[in-house]
Amino acid sequence: MASDKVTRENDEIEIDLRAFFLRLKTKWLTCILGLLLGAVLALGYSIFLVNPEYQSTAMVYLRGNGSSSISIQDLQVGTQLTKDYEIIFKSRPVLESTIDELNLDMSTKELSNLISITNTEDTRILSITATADTPELAKDIANSIMDNGVQKVSEIDAQQPYVVETAIENAARVGMSRSRMTILGAVAGLVITLGYIFLRFVLSDNITSADDLENTLNVPVLAVVLDDPQMDFKKMAKNNKKGA
Repeated sequence: MASDKVTRENDEIEIDLRAFFLRLKTKWLTCILGLLLGAVLALGYSIFLVNPEYQSTAMVYLRGNGSSSISIQDLQVGTQLTKDYEIIFKSRPVLESTIDELNLDMSTKELSNLISITNTEDTRILSITATADTPELAKDIANSIMDNGVQKVSEIDAQQPYVVETAIENAARVGMSRSRMTILGAVAGLVITLGYIFLRFVLSDNITSADDLENTLNVPVLAVVLDDPQMDFKKMAKNNKKGA
């Protein structure tokens, strides 16, 4: 008995899924429209609401204690030294000097958020990366922060950092590309459309098949009467002839 019940329940699930996919076949145009709408909205968002961002990086070499013999400890600059130089390179005087040089319309806090200082593991190389709305501005900010930071370090440490690489313009945008955002928008639009169709199907109380009638009334269906619109049209035409 228990196995029969499970079988009946499984049959009902299969019938429901079959009915849903049949419903889905009739809604193929809605699915395509949902997909296209999601793609268009995502593309429009990326064009009109998302500001493009570009990055440029300058690098300096930390000379350390200046001795000719370099120990393993000297090579491992580590997190602490990185934090020290990050504070110096992002200090208020350095930021203010960069703002004055480039005539930037932003506060020191806003400029600080556009700059990141990183140290490659087991090296004395510091990378100063700037993010801006244009490749040229990102390059100018990175180079200005590097120059002003090196000058500030030279006032504290006799061993002035050596400029390994100045920043150059990088035309490649950072973050999600428009094509990828468009694809994700299309997928999201299709998923939302399918979810809407599924909810309408599950919450619908309409009886659309003989199986629905059997499941609702728990009685077998002995006969089905088809509603053919062409037959209704022929019947009306016949009655009109008789009336004439």
